[in-house]
Amino acid sequence: MKEKIIEMLKSLKKQFVEIGKEFKNIIEYCENRTFLLLVTFIILIVCHGYLLFNSNVGIDTDVFVNNPTNDYNWMEIGRFGLILEKNILNLNSFNMFYAEVLTIIFLFIFCILCYYTIYRLSGKDLKNLNLIFPLICFTNPIWAEAFIFVIQIAEISFGLVLIVLSNLLIYKGALEKNKISTIIGMLLLFLAIATYQSFIAIYIAMCIICFILVMENENIQIENFSIIKLALFVSITFIIVFVGYQITLKILNIESTYLVNAWKTDMRKKDILKNIYYHCKSILLGEGIFYNIGLLISLIGMSVIGIYNSIKNVKNKNTFLKIIYFCVYLAFCVTPFLLTIYIGQSSVVRAEIYIPIIEALAILYVSYFIKTKINKQLINFVLIMGICYLGMNQAYYLESLYYTDYLTRERDKELVYQIGHDLAEAGAELEDKIYFYGHYNGLDNNSIIRGQVIGTSAFEYSHTTDPMYYWSSQTIVYLLRAYGYKYNWAEPEMAREARVIAAPETVPWWPEKEGIIKCDDYWIVKINPF
Repeated sequence: MKEKIIEMLKSLKKQFVEIGKEFKNIIEYCENRTFLLLVTFIILIVCHGYLLFNSNVGIDTDVFVNNPTNDYNWMEIGRFGLILEKNILNLNSFNMFYAEVLTIIFLFIFCILCYYTIYRLSGKDLKNLNLIFPLICFTNPIWAEAFIFVIQIAEISFGLVLIVLSNLLIYKGALEKNKISTIIGMLLLFLAIATYQSFIAIYIAMCIICFILVMENENIQIENFSIIKLALFVSITFIIVFVGYQITLKILNIESTYLVNAWKTDMRKKDILKNIYYHCKSILLGEGIFYNIGLLISLIGMSVIGIYNSIKNVKNKNTFLKIIYFCVYLAFCVTPFLLTIYIGQSSVVRAEIYIPIIEALAILYVSYFIKTKINKQLINFVLIMGICYLGMNQAYYLESLYYTDYLTRERDKELVYQIGHDLAEAGAELEDKIYFYGHYNGLDNNSIIRGQVIGTSAFEYSHTTDPMYYWSSQTIVYLLRAYGYKYNWAEPEMAREARVIAAPETVPWWPEKEGIIKCDDYWIVKINPF
């Protein structure tokens, strides 16, 4: 018995040593690729430098400015991983600039780990071709919509790092029979899913790409039966983690309501299928500013390569395995639509950050295949031009959205100072209750592009939600408090009375002084809609 325990401890020590060597290899990989890392960092700064230099108080951010230790509603929507990471990253007392710096750092690490994982599992160095990944992935306008909610961007970026690390460690565990590596990988995956549910699509896409890379790696000798075992191993580890997450939700008595599942509602199945069809169509055809035709082209390329490799790949002589091999490529092509199919409708755009990541992986893989199989200068030139065009086109909309957000928040700040000054002049005291009647639409110019949330002023946010103007009034008061005006918002039961008082045309609009009305227990500000 004692000997078995000693052997087990030695085995565990050896496995930990092997994991340590993996991280040393990552450091060595970085040391030998200074140019690749430098350009990657430049791309990230150019795309998302706005985060570092424009820390305006925005929608949702005001909650944390007022209460830096707030956990928002993350527990209620099944994202308890965000709360844990907030403590890990020392964000339990929220600081906007610190969170934004961490975001850039984690995005940079995410790119490096993606480069290394491809290198490690394929046995091939893509060198500067790796730059396709950040050029396609992080120029996508979806990131602007996701990062407008500054309260979680550091944690979301950290979750991306966890996703790629979990992939690397689980494959290491499978290929080298390293149980500790597998367990750590599963724990990291669990934390990532608990951070952002849509990370599931990213993990599955990366898993499939990793499987393809292993299949094509001539240095990894895998027998036919072992290929099936590898696929089962990776699938089972994911299922265990996913089931574990669902069980944890039950234990904590919370529900993952972040993505509303239409299949669980009374909506007709026919309508749900229509939702899925039209949303998938929009994604494929590149409709709107958040999707582009590059995804469709890359998925077609993946399918063609799947057919080619299934026929030509010398490692798979068995017809059954060739079919499996092709199905793996097809499975990857489905990953951009997994979330849509799962919830039965289109999700909020900011939850679809998996789409640019999957698209970037596909374009990178297809580009490398073309470069190795058809190494002709004209084809390579056309490929590079196409990628540059796609990246520049996306970057135009990305930066326009950031610019739009900047203008909107600057205008909101100006209105806050004006209203705060006029309330104080009218006699309002700190902690008085305020109700806002009416709303301001976000102003546009020819250079800005409005997104799903970007371009929406705090003075028009949720103003139509019942009870009308109550929730927008709460948002405005939160913003006032974030800038130092310590007022409170009126309760919902006051909303009807306040609307009756403010509605008559004889009541003038603020900024006229009579637009601020003193009631018994609260103040009304009748803001002028444009």
